[in-house]
Amino acid sequence: MAEMVGSSSRKIGPYTVVGSLARGATSEVVKAIDADLNRVVAIKLLSRDFVKDPEALERFERESRTVIGLSHPNIAAIYEAGVTLDGQPYFVMEFVDGRSLRELLLDKEELSFSQQLDLMIQAAEGLRAALNRNIVHRDIKPANLMVDRERRLKVVDFGLAKVIGENAYKSVAGRVMGTPKYMAPEVALGRSADYRSDIYSLGATFYHLLTGRPPFDGETPAAVMMQHVNSPLPPPHLLNPQIPVDVCEIVQRAMAKDPNQRYQDYDELLSDLKAAKVGRLTKERGDSFPGVRREPAAREEPARIEPLRPRPSSYMTEGKVVAPPPVAARGDSYWTRRANKHLRVLVLLFAVALVALLYAAWPAAREQSNRGLRSIVGSLMNRLTRPEPPEDTYFFQYTASLRKIEYLRLGVKEYVAATGRYPSSLEDLATRKIVGKTDFVDGFGGPIRYEPIPRLIRAAGPDGVLGSGDDFVVDENGKFLNLPAEPERYALEKDTQVLERMKKPDVDGP
Repeated sequence: MAEMVGSSSRKIGPYTVVGSLARGATSEVVKAIDADLNRVVAIKLLSRDFVKDPEALERFERESRTVIGLSHPNIAAIYEAGVTLDGQPYFVMEFVDGRSLRELLLDKEELSFSQQLDLMIQAAEGLRAALNRNIVHRDIKPANLMVDRERRLKVVDFGLAKVIGENAYKSVAGRVMGTPKYMAPEVALGRSADYRSDIYSLGATFYHLLTGRPPFDGETPAAVMMQHVNSPLPPPHLLNPQIPVDVCEIVQRAMAKDPNQRYQDYDELLSDLKAAKVGRLTKERGDSFPGVRREPAAREEPARIEPLRPRPSSYMTEGKVVAPPPVAARGDSYWTRRANKHLRVLVLLFAVALVALLYAAWPAAREQSNRGLRSIVGSLMNRLTRPEPPEDTYFFQYTASLRKIEYLRLGVKEYVAATGRYPSSLEDLATRKIVGKTDFVDGFGGPIRYEPIPRLIRAAGPDGVLGSGDDFVVDENGKFLNLPAEPERYALEKDTQVLERMKKPDVDGP
């Protein structure tokens, strides 16, 4: 197998290298032409510096073994693997004519919510196909999601992929592997992880796509990893208020700290993503064309994938297998779950209101507690259904009038201190914003006025008419010159400290 032909063209088997696509820490990706099949391919070669590194070589070979034969429209296919004449391992994979999601984010390319949802749906479809072959990716991030010119997404770079049954997300040297900004908490802690960690990383990628920034960032990789473990996720709508509520809930559930609280399979995630996409498309395109009746499309039941094994336990339980929370039945839409949530809130509010009413009625019931249960229940019902007696209503209106008059009297004093003269009316106080115009009404709803010549404040009282015999009349020192009939409750309580302060003359007045 010749590797070089001439001075300008490089050959790798039947493939002619025409350019470099990317270069990473351990490998290089080049663009090449397959002369036999007349197609463009991408060839990934292990860097020469790592050919003798057993760990890097093992990872490279594992990627080729894992993905060869894995065929799905949303996974970049690997056609074959081999070794160059000078011992450099390589494998040939599908060439994606487009850009990575990372490049789209850097270019700040405008994507509608329906387009963003479509990209995540394609990524989830590819990861589900890999899981059906017992493969988890372990490094989902924007750079590993390629988007071609037709907006078709393909998952690439299974370099950290794990076949279920092998050791978890650590290399043979025991180091945590992955990309910190999109890493699941259990991976950051070096604990047992599974396909739900890919769901978390996909949620973190979706978060970045929606908000324009990764969910967590920091000065060092360790700082970012610890934020995934300990810090609450900033709600996406705080960074972009335009994000729909159902889309926010999808991201937040996919990125739950506890794997048992995330989506438990890709079918469930895809069901919510597709429902959200239909809602976005309906809003973006309009409900229907005028005069055309559109029959609702039958909901396609997602294919049920038989579980490969019992659901893994959460790393948060340290290996103890606990019963996971119940998962919504297949076919439950976002709106159904939201309606159930609102119903639970209404029931809770009703229960709180009922407890408050019972608490308010309890003193009357307690007075009759020695008369048996029937009397207690009867007094509670009377308390709930019977309005306050007229005496209480008159008492509250009467005392409210006293407080309002005292407030305005103090306002007059403040006006005099500020201007050196007495006001001509209460409007002068409102002009200086000492009181508001809404304060010119007493507790009975009648008007209150200031009479500048005798320096009196007069309130209409119970009949609502100024100048009648039941007015409240008070002088500038707080002495009442006239009062309407006192309520019985007020007469019994007026020797209390609060009412004494209310009626006490102001000896410091001018």
